[in-house]
Amino acid sequence: MHLKQWNKDVLGNIDSQLDEALKNIEAIDIKCEGQDITEDDMLKRKEGFANLWQCLKKKESLWRQKSRASWIKDRNANSHFFHRITNGRRQRNMIHGVDDKGTWIDDPNQVKLIILDHFKNQFSSQPQNRPSLEHIFSNSLSRKDREMLEAEFTNEEIKEAVFSCASDKAPGPDSFNFHFIKSVWSTIEGDITNFIKEFHKYGRLVRGINASYITLVPKKKNPTTFKEYRPISMVGSLYKILAKVLANRLRKVIGKVINMTQSTFVEGR
Repeated sequence: MHLKQWNKDVLGNIDSQLDEALKNIEAIDIKCEGQDITEDDMLKRKEGFANLWQCLKKKESLWRQKSRASWIKDRNANSHFFHRITNGRRQRNMIHGVDDKGTWIDDPNQVKLIILDHFKNQFSSQPQNRPSLEHIFSNSLSRKDREMLEAEFTNEEIKEAVFSCASDKAPGPDSFNFHFIKSVWSTIEGDITNFIKEFHKYGRLVRGINASYITLVPKKKNPTTFKEYRPISMVGSLYKILAKVLANRLRKVIGKVINMTQSTFVEGR
């Protein structure tokens, strides 16, 4: 059977299973509207939702495989597929204009000024009285944990940080992604470890090492105001490695100093 026809048949089969699962759930819900729900109905409804999520997972997995297969097959070719992917992403991320207090502005120079003013105001703060944080943090680290945090970075820590980073993330101003760094690690390992250890010793960064590109990512389709864009900072690889090394160390002890009432953004809670 042709691969394209096989994919079509599989998708059709999954869609049929989805429809059947939805109908079964709907039938149980309608039945229970006019009478008390029984234990048998609860079990059938639970099984129906299990089948529904399983079908959705299969469908998502199949589409992911199809997209990866197309990308692997055509990404290096100067093909129509490649150009459609590139142009589509460019169109989604392009800022055609902005709504400034009810007036549509599409002149690039004026749009740049509006961007600058908006985010300059967004990330600036006015002098104000702030609450004191004294005596709020009741938890503290043991001497062993403090010594671990302050110890010199090891080569193994640095390598682990590098190889745990995604290889295909967009590069920053240095134009290097982690696929390149991992592939030539044996050559550049000494330079990177020396940079990290020098930072540990002196607590200073080389001027420009934390330079970054700031790009605007749309929060929704067809944004019109800059409130509908999310600014992200694309930093260089060395800065990413340093931040990862520090984060990996903090991860080991952060749960010991955060109050137990903090229920989110803490691993294991």
